Amino acid sequence: ARLDDGRTHLYDLDLPEMIALKHELLAETDRYHILAYSVLDPAWRDRIARERPGPFLFLAEGLFMYLPPEGVRGLVTELATRFPGGELIFETVQAAWLRPRLRWIIELKMGKELGLGPGTRYQFGITDPREPETWSPAIRFLEEWSYMDEDEPKLGFMRALGRMQWLRKTQWTVRYALET
Repeated sequence: ARLDDGRTHLYDLDLPEMIALKHELLAETDRYHILAYSVLDPAWRDRIARERPGPFLFLAEGLFMYLPPEGVRGLVTELATRFPGGELIFETVQAAWLRPRLRWIIELKMGKELGLGPGTRYQFGITDPREPETWSPAIRFLEEWSYMDEDEPKLGFMRALGRMQWLRKTQWTVRYALET
């Protein structure tokens, strides 16, 4: 697995289409799991609660922004309640990009540049990485990072733009502890 401390079970969360692709590209191990369930299907949570000891690390890359906000909040609060001692890492977008005046920019990028199907749109985002802490006292913010944090030559002039907080957090990654 890409993240392996020798004891944590990592669950790669996604939607069925991406899970099928991940099964083709990535090999599961004793502690790295790609579940054949939609992330919003409660069956996978029941299954791992029965079958596996912790600790757990849940990873949602490029996923939550496509889901309805109530679905993300419900999933995250359930993970915090059912898997105390675990962690959650997910990519998010700045909620401001979901507003009608800016949404068209993202939809144009997704349609023309990324070739995603019509109607593909972001539904979920946060403004502040501490926002999920308000959903449950069992969620504690640990850290955040953006690809603009790295001195990556491929970013070119975007590195300079990344110094502006609102651009740095157009899309970024957040990490939370799931506590009791």
